[in-house]
Amino acid sequence: KKQLKDRVEELKGVTFQKGLGSVYDKTQRVREIAAFLAEKTGLSADMKQKIERTAYLCKADLVTNLVREFTELQGIIGADYARLNGEDELVSTGIKEHYMPVSADGELAQTTTGQVVGIADKIDTICGVFALDKAPTGSADPMGLRRAALGIIKTVIDSSLSVNVTQLIEKAVAAQPIKPENAEKLIAEIKEFVVQRLRILLNEKYRYDVVDAVLGAKDPLADIKDVIARLGLINELVNKDSYKAFHESANRIQRIIKDQKSTNTIKNSLLKEEQESALWVKASSISETCGYPELIGELEALIPYIERFFDKVLVMDKDADVKQNRINLLSSINSKFMAIADFSRIVF
Repeated sequence: KKQLKDRVEELKGVTFQKGLGSVYDKTQRVREIAAFLAEKTGLSADMKQKIERTAYLCKADLVTNLVREFTELQGIIGADYARLNGEDELVSTGIKEHYMPVSADGELAQTTTGQVVGIADKIDTICGVFALDKAPTGSADPMGLRRAALGIIKTVIDSSLSVNVTQLIEKAVAAQPIKPENAEKLIAEIKEFVVQRLRILLNEKYRYDVVDAVLGAKDPLADIKDVIARLGLINELVNKDSYKAFHESANRIQRIIKDQKSTNTIKNSLLKEEQESALWVKASSISETCGYPELIGELEALIPYIERFFDKVLVMDKDADVKQNRINLLSSINSKFMAIADFSRIVF
């Protein structure tokens, strides 16, 4: 019997997608993207080697007679052949698992090899098809890009890996044989497509406006697990009796600084009123490195100070320096709120 590794070259004769080369070419891109992901997630040298081997062999069973006849066996046959050929168990299982999930509610890859190669394979397909300008329209999605995007999201959430999907999209776009006229625009379109899948998934469990607030605060694809962590906390926060005051303070600050230019410089000498000094002392005591639960607690404790500030202090002072200092102060507080969510998006 021909070994799996000896079939890889045959993939040069199988077209992946017109304009995106052969399945062999795709395999090379998947190897490159998977290696990049393994490096970024800080995996061991041994695991990197297993990921590289999994990526190299992951499509080789497509040229076997069995898979040609029964396409639904792709990956399963590859895993069996890999075991028979004496490949490492993580490599063999990774070959099967890199296709997971095979349906919307299908089981997810459990091995690191399957997770990393699966994410790399799916992101390559999405970025390649978008580069061809064949993004899904309406209900038509012949390449299964929506399922692929959802598969990436679910795998990232389920795994122990820390994956920056934005970086991965940038890497995968750069790896494509088609060089877009405007790479930034293409990357933005792909990101929006993946974020939409994430939004739909999260809307099943959380209020749509809470999801919107969390996704809108900072790039959600940079850390999807961070999104989940913030969602759980904001969901609790908005159901508290005290949220009304929290919401009003956060939004009042945002409205005032909306069209104002600000810097990080806050001068004590320009803090003329007792209430603004007290607010600055309290706000500046909030640690830059505290976790989200602590940050929410600190912001809740800050609300009375914000309310007293607005009761007694006119932000738009006649003195331009005093006014700017107050805008800078409010802007620094706003960035603490925005570290968790964009509270202006919450319907209250």
